[in-house]
Amino acid sequence: MGAVQQALLTGGLLPDLLFGSVRALLHFNGTTGLAGETVFDSSSYARTVSLTGVINTLGNEKFGSGGLYTVGGGGRSSNAQLDSSASLAIPENAAYALEFWLNPGSAAATTYFFTLTSGAAHIWFYLTPDYKLGCYCLGYTQSTGPAVSLVPGTWYFISLVREAGAVGYAGKLYVDGVLLYTLGGDAAASGTPATVQLLSAPLVAGAGAGELVTLDEFRLTIGATRDGTVVPTGPFPDF
Repeated sequence: MGAVQQALLTGGLLPDLLFGSVRALLHFNGTTGLAGETVFDSSSYARTVSLTGVINTLGNEKFGSGGLYTVGGGGRSSNAQLDSSASLAIPENAAYALEFWLNPGSAAATTYFFTLTSGAAHIWFYLTPDYKLGCYCLGYTQSTGPAVSLVPGTWYFISLVREAGAVGYAGKLYVDGVLLYTLGGDAAASGTPATVQLLSAPLVAGAGAGELVTLDEFRLTIGATRDGTVVPTGPFPDF
């Protein structure tokens, strides 16, 4: 598949040929502007998304009508959670792609804003006080490439991908289509079942306050991968 065609697919202008492998798809398009918005999973799984704390999804968007963020100092207790499910787990050597848009805020402490957790195997994303993006992937932290500092108030497209049958790495981390890190020496599994938390990650010991970031357009694909060099031009398609 060519890069132009893939860009169209991920930009929402054409159907997603990998939609059958999408395990979660969240747009965070709010309607009321009130804390406690309902968040819908637009994947075929139509998962329940549990909201804890002071959450808003109207405004602060990359695409659509809203992004996911806290208001009024929601802090560590505010998050959106996809409840534990075997279908959220990543099998050993399986292809996957984890994608979202990130807008960092002021970071007074290390901020964990995403986790996929199952037993002792996890995927975490975090932001350091000097705005460097970090990732812990299935037992491995970033291993190659320079650190990158993000600019508060700027949107970045983040993708963590692995090809089917991958040997020698757990995931490749891209920022705005540029490879940042290759993580690990083993195509490990996440374990099953798995739970996903966004915005703040209390499943991670010592997780920082999720109110420091805004997220938009989250998609988890398992059993197929995506081209990490492609940056979407619109919201992810729902079909």
